[in-house]
Amino acid sequence: MTPNTALGLLLAGVAFWLETDKQSQGRRYAWQTSFSLGLALVCLGLGSVNLLEFFLHWDTGLGERLFPQWAAQVNPVSRGRLAPNTALNFILFSGSMWLLYRRQYHRAQVMALGMFYIALVGFLGYLYDVEPLYGLGSYSTMSLPTSGAFLLLALAVLLRYPDRGIVAILKADHAGGALVRRLVLAVGLVPITLCGLILMGQRQGLYSSDFGVVLLCVSVVLMLSLVTWWSGQVLEQSDYYVSFDTLTGLPNRRRFEQQLSQWMGYCRQHNHLLCVLFLDIDRFKYINDVLGHDLGDTLLVHIGQRLQQLTPQGSLLARWGGDEFILLLPRIHDLAAGVAMAEVILASLKLPFQLQTHNLNISASLGVAIFPEDGEDLRALLQKADLALFEAKSQGRNTYQVYSQVFSERVRATLQLENALIKALEQEEFSLYYQPKISLATGQVTGLEALLRWDSPELGRLSPGHFIPIAEETGLIVTMGAWVLRESCRQSQVWRRAGLLSVPIAVNLSVLQLYQADLLAQLEQLLATFDLPPSLLELEITETAAMQDVDYAQARLHQLTDLGLSLSLDDFGTGFSSLAYLSRFPLKVLKIDRAFIAPLSTSPTAQAIARSIIELGHGLGMRVLAEGVETDDQLAYLRAIGCDEVQGYLFQPPMPAIQAEEFLQRVAQAQGMYEDPLS
Repeated sequence: MTPNTALGLLLAGVAFWLETDKQSQGRRYAWQTSFSLGLALVCLGLGSVNLLEFFLHWDTGLGERLFPQWAAQVNPVSRGRLAPNTALNFILFSGSMWLLYRRQYHRAQVMALGMFYIALVGFLGYLYDVEPLYGLGSYSTMSLPTSGAFLLLALAVLLRYPDRGIVAILKADHAGGALVRRLVLAVGLVPITLCGLILMGQRQGLYSSDFGVVLLCVSVVLMLSLVTWWSGQVLEQSDYYVSFDTLTGLPNRRRFEQQLSQWMGYCRQHNHLLCVLFLDIDRFKYINDVLGHDLGDTLLVHIGQRLQQLTPQGSLLARWGGDEFILLLPRIHDLAAGVAMAEVILASLKLPFQLQTHNLNISASLGVAIFPEDGEDLRALLQKADLALFEAKSQGRNTYQVYSQVFSERVRATLQLENALIKALEQEEFSLYYQPKISLATGQVTGLEALLRWDSPELGRLSPGHFIPIAEETGLIVTMGAWVLRESCRQSQVWRRAGLLSVPIAVNLSVLQLYQADLLAQLEQLLATFDLPPSLLELEITETAAMQDVDYAQARLHQLTDLGLSLSLDDFGTGFSSLAYLSRFPLKVLKIDRAFIAPLSTSPTAQAIARSIIELGHGLGMRVLAEGVETDDQLAYLRAIGCDEVQGYLFQPPMPAIQAEEFLQRVAQAQGMYEDPLS
């Protein structure tokens, strides 16, 4: 290595180091960039002058002037000049540095590859002891250290931005990236090793040059065969990734559409029916948001496996995307086959999923569409199945719907309602009404339940049952629920400061709120902000919400009671809870759903259910409250079977805050007593 070469490599190394260090602590320093480009320019000049000397037979005497003693000692002919391949590499390095500065990463890496291969040729010359590879005639040669230095420098430039330019394929997840990662070492090392062994055998006299050529040919064929086999594997994997879902292993949307199109043609030709079932997991978003995406992915895998076990032979199950699956039932005789399959799927998914430490209870909604009745082409049929799914979710989930033409109009109305909900939150169109709870033993008012009301300027007054399911589906229920909690605490503070009767206000928690990570922090802040004793805030959860994830719900409910809050289980009897699980929850009150109260006067079944719930609640140490009491007969029967509290229009309909304040004033004057309708 000549002193000129050593100096050039030193300057090149400093220039590259400055380029990599130019963004210190997120700031780009102009002086570092300028200095780096300046050093690269010096390398460009050094290489250009020496290359011109070689091709034009000039004698600038640059090497002698810089290092006169060294130039004469090393090679009187070259007189300290750079080797032509060394000079060319300095030019390529300078160009690559300039292109990096210009953010033209692809071109910079192409220049670096040129530098790499020139250095590699010189390196192989020393490795194989073939002088023409590292020296051009008798002029000068690229030394082994110079070859190694340029190899490292070229690799540094190539890998400076590994996610950009031509080297980005090495990190790519697609089939091309996998193939390149497999081949890069084989293509680089196998030919070098084979050539070295063949040359060694020839020089040792083990075989003639002719045999060496044949051996090299056979080796190349073997290597190409290996490359071809690897390529086939990658293409096979590529086909799999294109047609199958990588998480569940089920066919993906693309493959399903291909198969559906083929089956539609077959059924059209042979006058058969075909059924598509579109499935969506209810409230799957909360699992991802609260329990994490990893657990959500695991659940999807188990759901796919369970559905696969139910899929009839000759049918096709696919993952459509997200938490949606789709099932194709070809060659069915009538709609009943699709309906029966939907019922089987819903029943199967109700069974718990044991994942890690979580026992998850889920449900699903399904939309059913029939070919050719609901759509004669692929897009139309899938759209009708999707509309049926939307209708199933609008009907309360955990059900299926067969497509009907009226669904299209309902979907438009639902979308209009969703947009109105967003606007209502922004313009504060919601209000709270309050309904009292009455003790049957003492006649005292034991609490108030806060009920959400919406008076829309466009749609009029809407019942909660009309807009709450949509709010839950879109996630707007979290914002709405937070507002209800805050407004209830604020109103309680107003009434306490006015000296009115202090009774707990019960607020309904949605399933998304119950599993919110920051729920406890929200409640602690509200209690502190409004100076509210925890005993004056009661939280009501539904049976379905508690059973979504029993273990998580149990831990969360104990955290809430540790804050001093009391808990009620709302709409008891309408879900699918296990009595064993129910005993694990720290509940104070069971609320009998109004669906069992309305027929009390005429239905022995409803009477038996109400009596059983009361006995169960008392056995677990809970109070039992019946909601929706509207007649004297209902009240009399509830009192006779030992119900603790009642709530309903027979006593008082839900009232806005102003009327509720007047009501509390009257109750306070009566020393907390409320007039018994039967007295």
